[in-house]
Amino acid sequence: MEFLPMQPRDVIETHADISEMFRDMGYEPRTSVAQGVTEFTKWNMNFYQS
Repeated sequence: MEFLPMQPRDVIETHADISEMFRDMGYEPRTSVAQGVTEFTKWNMNFYQS
């Protein structure tokens, strides 16, 4: 895998605002950030090793 410098229009940082989902539908995430990052890392490493 080759990492390149930032390209035009690359997003430096982003975030999600779920306040409307919470307000309108009562949605609350059930996965913590720590658990989500751990699970995503496992998936990503497994996926790209294939």
